[in-house]
Amino acid sequence: MVRQSSIISIVAVLLSGAVGIVMAYQGYAYWGLATQGIVFTLTVSMLNFWFSGWRPTLHIDLRPIRELFAFSGCLVLTNIISSVNTNILSVLLGRHYEATKVGDFTQANKWNTMGHSLITNMLYSIAQPVLAKTEDDRQRQKNVFRKLLRFTAFVSFPLMLTLALVSEEFIVIFITEKWLPSAHILRVLCLAGAVMPVSYLFSNLLISRGHSSTYMWC
Repeated sequence: MVRQSSIISIVAVLLSGAVGIVMAYQGYAYWGLATQGIVFTLTVSMLNFWFSGWRPTLHIDLRPIRELFAFSGCLVLTNIISSVNTNILSVLLGRHYEATKVGDFTQANKWNTMGHSLITNMLYSIAQPVLAKTEDDRQRQKNVFRKLLRFTAFVSFPLMLTLALVSEEFIVIFITEKWLPSAHILRVLCLAGAVMPVSYLFSNLLISRGHSSTYMWC
């Protein structure tokens, strides 16, 4: 249901963005950002519920949970570790560096994340279903994976390395010269950002083959 997922994402982004902008103009400051996140999540949840066709019943069957727990438990733990890993660096920087340095890193990391997330989100609705569908034919799965890998590298490396090359001009144009020191950090982060979609693709291959524990340890 790629078409439905695309509709959900577009509607949620437009609606939550409009709410955030209106609240910012009304002087609500950070409350606009908080409300934007809530509106986005609520919109995605409600539209997923609408398009899925699934409706809850009073019948409760715990057998699927027991069957999936070993696999999904590793994924949940991995997501928790990833969230901690993503945010811990800003906390550590805040303890050892002044606020302006932390702000420079945060800005650089934000733009780098937006860059590689654009590519990984594009792969999100394609890679996992396709790889899982070809699980019974390993040779076909390898061929599909290689095509996805070539396409990912073809998009990711030029995009992220170009962002690294024009980082100073990019920062000045979008967030003014005040944040120019963050351009040097962005240049370094983009090197890692170029590899992130490739890493994401390999993770999807592991998950599609049922190796969630291997994915967790990696």
